[in-house]
Amino acid sequence: MMDADRYQRVRDLFWEAEEIEEVAREKFIRDQAAGDEELIREVLSLLAEHDPNAARVEGAATRPRPGNGSVPFGQGLPTPRETTESEVIRAIRSMSETASDAKPESNGETVPGSIPGNASAGHTVHAAQRTHAMPRHDANRPQPSRSRQRKTLTSIGPINRAKQYNWVVWLLTAVTITCIWVVAAWVDRRLQRQADLSIQRSLSLALDLSTIKVEQLLNRDKQFAIDLARQPEVRNAIRSRSKNLSSAELADSIENQTLLFTQAVRNVNADRPEFESHDLPAFQPPDVIFFSRDLQPLTIVFGNDRGRSMTDEANVQLPPDGAADLARALSGRTVLHAPSPLATLLGKTLADELDHAVSNPLAWIVPVHEQSSAETEEPDSLRSDVLGAAVIIPPNTSRWLNETLALISHANSVDAYLVDRDGFMQTRSLNLPEQITQSLGARFRVTEIANPSEAEERLNQLVAQLDRLTESAMLNPNSESSIGRTIHPLTIAAASVSHSPEPQVHGQTYRTYTGKDCVGVWQWLPEFGMGLIIESDSHQLTYPLASTWPWALLLSIASILPILVAKRLLKGPAPSALKQPLGRYHIHEELGAGGMGVVYRASHTELGREIALKVLRVDRQDDDDHRRFDREARLAASLCSPHSVTIYDYGHNEHGEAFCVMQLLDGLTLSEIVARSGHQEPARAIWIMRQVCQAVLEAHSQGLMHRDLKPQNIMLSFDTIVGDWAVVFDFGLAKPLEPNQGVFQTAETVWAGTPMYMAPERFRAPSVMDPRSDVYSLGCVLYFLLSGRPPFAECDPESMFALILTQQPLEIETHRGEPVEAELNALVQACMAKDKHDRVGSVADLIQRLDALAPRYPWTQEDARHWWQRHADEELAKKL
Repeated sequence: MMDADRYQRVRDLFWEAEEIEEVAREKFIRDQAAGDEELIREVLSLLAEHDPNAARVEGAATRPRPGNGSVPFGQGLPTPRETTESEVIRAIRSMSETASDAKPESNGETVPGSIPGNASAGHTVHAAQRTHAMPRHDANRPQPSRSRQRKTLTSIGPINRAKQYNWVVWLLTAVTITCIWVVAAWVDRRLQRQADLSIQRSLSLALDLSTIKVEQLLNRDKQFAIDLARQPEVRNAIRSRSKNLSSAELADSIENQTLLFTQAVRNVNADRPEFESHDLPAFQPPDVIFFSRDLQPLTIVFGNDRGRSMTDEANVQLPPDGAADLARALSGRTVLHAPSPLATLLGKTLADELDHAVSNPLAWIVPVHEQSSAETEEPDSLRSDVLGAAVIIPPNTSRWLNETLALISHANSVDAYLVDRDGFMQTRSLNLPEQITQSLGARFRVTEIANPSEAEERLNQLVAQLDRLTESAMLNPNSESSIGRTIHPLTIAAASVSHSPEPQVHGQTYRTYTGKDCVGVWQWLPEFGMGLIIESDSHQLTYPLASTWPWALLLSIASILPILVAKRLLKGPAPSALKQPLGRYHIHEELGAGGMGVVYRASHTELGREIALKVLRVDRQDDDDHRRFDREARLAASLCSPHSVTIYDYGHNEHGEAFCVMQLLDGLTLSEIVARSGHQEPARAIWIMRQVCQAVLEAHSQGLMHRDLKPQNIMLSFDTIVGDWAVVFDFGLAKPLEPNQGVFQTAETVWAGTPMYMAPERFRAPSVMDPRSDVYSLGCVLYFLLSGRPPFAECDPESMFALILTQQPLEIETHRGEPVEAELNALVQACMAKDKHDRVGSVADLIQRLDALAPRYPWTQEDARHWWQRHADEELAKKL
């Protein structure tokens, strides 16, 4: 599509290529086009048809003054009501032929930059050859050396005093700083690796110590349980229960059983010195419950050697967990029942009988074998000759486990705890509230939480739930499952701990149940059916460049500081600094570049006011370019409308480069406005066009035509008083309606304007000025605002020209998807009529018609504020 940006690119590339020798043109164009074959073909085609000699002759021809045989204004133009096919073909072929022959004046005076009167004044060049009619170089003036041309602005007043090889110094500085940070990163990586290994060794040592302590505690209780099950008194007592006895004999037997069970416990307690160790707490007698093979309790032997028979009790129904563990023991295995409420193992009746001081004790369940195999077989082997089982409940083992792991955690700044195969925590954790680890039925699952806040919320909900539950409610399976159920996956440690009996070290960080990143090690203890996890918060780990960045930063500053000081001294105020025109302005950044100049954001060094500084491009320093640049500045400075860009200053610097200081427009062009929010409300379009028309009306009243009115040349900003504020800029193609021989004139070419917004008569006779051509462009801008698209857009220039000359654009409502008021639609059509006689007569008439529509389409300051707050970028939004 040949849009404005594409059009500008073709024009700029054509101008640059024309100055290069023909043998090197094609290579230059291909390098600049970066593979755009269509762009290459367009520019090569224009260059092939371009005749620079003819263009120079025509450009140097003077324009006749009114009254000397020139064609009157508005006459001689092809302005039929309907354009015929032959006229379209003729317009496409010739594009912009001169409307009248140019002749020198009789007094022999010539316009600055023209050739003598004996030149061929009537020479006409076809459109494809007329890229720029006025000569860009004076034929009698030596051309500047191409090696001395600068590609960027480097001569702005006295601030440019750097040496010729200043870039080499900065390059070496950049390389030095890069090397400093590369070395810093390498050193930091080595230090980080050593720190990681140190932390892993620390965690492994804590794991080994914790494993030894846990195994010592649990093995002592397990050995006590196995020795008790091997006592002859226990086997004899269980055998006597299975005999068929009378009532009197049964009573004596029960009493005898109780005595035998009690004696067996006493005998094992008498051997307690064997279980004592200076590394372990003192052993305390446990509570023991003996069960028959049919899962019925026989006798309870309390830790104070007092026994009580349970045979007079009704049949006891064990909870599912307790019945499952006892069944495993009756199959010949030694079972460790993890710390939990006694009610989950023995049921509420037996739990109340024991009245255990520890809320969540652990228990060993061992089988009682026949005499024949007890001495020869391993106690954990599967046997079918099991008489019953004994449940040993140590009073303090659970507490000792918690205290031991807590001491190790505090000493090593880690979190050590035990989990079962399903990931439920079996001991206390330093990061869990006391209510969770001590409350009955509190089964906490070690799951991965995304962040600390979510983990804290989860713990608070669990504590609140535990506060509401009673002991009886906890025995309800539904209640317990609701506590243990989770939608989160297990942590890496809890999910992997049971996979291997060997210690596992996880060097990478992972999320734990606190929502924080940590590193950890773990080991599965198959003998006890639990896993030991040691974790450390990753905040103890260093982040990248944690140890080296201060030194790297210091060395970087030391590398660049001498250069900055030297440049500061070189930039010191010279006596003639303020005498240079551009010495009053400080340049901040480049805003954009066009065919003639480069625009910078700058500020006045004394006033502090931000301005737009336009400087003539370094490759456009000919006399003709200077005069053209001067003319643009003078024409724009002659306008005082608040909706026209304001010119503050104009001049040349010490190197002869022309510059123009203009108002800095902070906002968005109409093209950007539509790009951000699509087609605009009719009320807003009318509001904007009324302001644009005021600027154009002032120009027409002073005899000037803009000739390049388009959305890209209209800036919209937000004013806190009135709302949307439009400003028209870029008067580079503005031209007086009446020629003035004392002012440099630009000969007409096909490049004078953006084709998709140009009136049809501009293609037929571009040299004839008519204010209604600007009215047509205003109608195109209004169409663009209402529809969100330009009226004509074609990739092929000739096809686009044919559409502009013969076809009407699509209806606005087709683009909007909604109807538009007939009167507003008629106004757009009246502005864009093919025949200029059918258009709105003037900009003043257009303003009157817009004013008549404005009351029906109100657009307020609040409406504008709402749009800018929604669609403006961060920089503009801050200024609202």
